[in-house]
Amino acid sequence: LAGGPVTYAKLQEMKYIDMFVLESLRTRCLFDSHERMCTKDYKIPGTDYVVPKGRFVHVYIGNIINDPQSYANPSAFDPENFSTENKHNKFANMAFGQGPRNCIGMR
Repeated sequence: LAGGPVTYAKLQEMKYIDMFVLESLRTRCLFDSHERMCTKDYKIPGTDYVVPKGRFVHVYIGNIINDPQSYANPSAFDPENFSTENKHNKFANMAFGQGPRNCIGMR
């Protein structure tokens, strides 16, 4: 900040803070699952299984955020997991959900 005032533009330039917050949310997840109601019959690709309309679907986050395929050392706190060089599947970080029904603050 070089002694100047804290502005929104300066905060946007602080990429490590964003990485730190994302890693904090990954390692201390606020919710253990997301729940959605299926709005139409949906056939899961590569299977014969159809999720019927009206069925609630739970996505358990703990298995995703602790998967070594998504994070090199999932049990360690490492903000570098979210650096530009370590971009991973966007669905590996679901602290605020994904897609059209994610947290409004993330839009």
